[in-house]
Amino acid sequence: MRGKARLLPPALAAAAAAGAWALSPPYLKGAARGLLYGAGLKSVPLDGLARFTATIVGKADHPPCFAQMHEHVQYVTGVPPDEFYLSDGWKMAEATKRVCDWYGMDIALPFTDVYNFEAEALGARMVYGGVDMPTIDFTSPLVAEVGDFRRLDTGFHSGRGRIRFVIDNVNAIKELCGLPKIIPFCAPFSLAVGVRSYPALIRDMRRDPAAARDLFTWIVEEMHPRYLGLIKKETGARLAVGADAWACFPNLTLDMIEEWVLPYNARLREIMRREGMAVTFLPTGDYCEERPERFDRETMEKCWSAVCRGMVGSLAESGMPVMFMGRTQEWPLEWLQDFALRHATNLYGKRAIVASINARFIREGPAEAVVEYVKRAVDVLGREGRLFFLFAQIPAATPPAHVHAAVAAMRTYGRYPIPARLDDVEFEMPRFEPFADWLAGRG
Repeated sequence: MRGKARLLPPALAAAAAAGAWALSPPYLKGAARGLLYGAGLKSVPLDGLARFTATIVGKADHPPCFAQMHEHVQYVTGVPPDEFYLSDGWKMAEATKRVCDWYGMDIALPFTDVYNFEAEALGARMVYGGVDMPTIDFTSPLVAEVGDFRRLDTGFHSGRGRIRFVIDNVNAIKELCGLPKIIPFCAPFSLAVGVRSYPALIRDMRRDPAAARDLFTWIVEEMHPRYLGLIKKETGARLAVGADAWACFPNLTLDMIEEWVLPYNARLREIMRREGMAVTFLPTGDYCEERPERFDRETMEKCWSAVCRGMVGSLAESGMPVMFMGRTQEWPLEWLQDFALRHATNLYGKRAIVASINARFIREGPAEAVVEYVKRAVDVLGREGRLFFLFAQIPAATPPAHVHAAVAAMRTYGRYPIPARLDDVEFEMPRFEPFADWLAGRG
């Protein structure tokens, strides 16, 4: 009897653990499987999210990939633009999930024109045109004169602008895409550009810095907390990702990024942390030099450091260098590999890298060039694991063959353990069904 009594606590604990596992959402189960796989338990089955988690801690079976591709999704699926961009956040997410599944990507991120929602809700004049996503009309800035932001109404509700679209989209990220609820939003500097315009904002920063600081302070202490607070209340989301493409080099100098971008991102992160929300920013400090002959290693490394700090806070040791909008297919990848090795983490070793496939490059191809770039990235950046691939926007009319070829190359050349000579690995261009036929076959 005493023996049975001793067995009761562990039995109850095991039953509680089993019950918690059964009731936990799929993304937590995927994350747990990924952690086990990355820790060395290779018999654990991997889905897309599990592959992501395994790559964070070590090696998955191959590098995972994901994409920013709203314009391409609308083009491929033919969802009417007014629904896809303006009125139906669920349909937009559903279409994105289907196209990601068609390509064989690991996770679907149904983000659209993330730089415009807050400005539109504040009253900015927008341009709505045809199959193109909405954009801010920069010929008529919402903050036309210094201090105009003080007259703007930040009493947000779900009926203003496209806030209802955002709410539905955030809910769909979990229900349709199997991820935690994520609020995509426009980071402080990029939003300041949206409401003031880039030329006027830069002029303020140089000639009237006090006025520029007033605008940034209003954004991070009033505007964003109210906007994010509303979305959090409506959805229950506790994670937000601030898009910050305007805060790149050479749009801004490195000194300007340090003075005008990172501190305000950090302040907003702290404000929202007190409200129960984790906030991260991408790709603050992105290296976007267009002329390869001007690539500069020191500047690149400072930009990667800024990206890391923008992602997680002030400690650069914790973030990942992300290759995003620049001419990454022409970068000296050995420089980035060396940076990741020299800034290794205590827990996982070499810093994880998000290698991007440039938007113009994936559109223009040819497919053979895309495959060669993926092969080179795997060879230089991926042998230790901890390598992700990001399609940093897939333009609307991109040939699907280019995307299918890229994904096939990731899985062919990136299969662990990676051979010493990738030239000895046989690669075959993938065949694929047209999207409509593939979708019909899935019922």
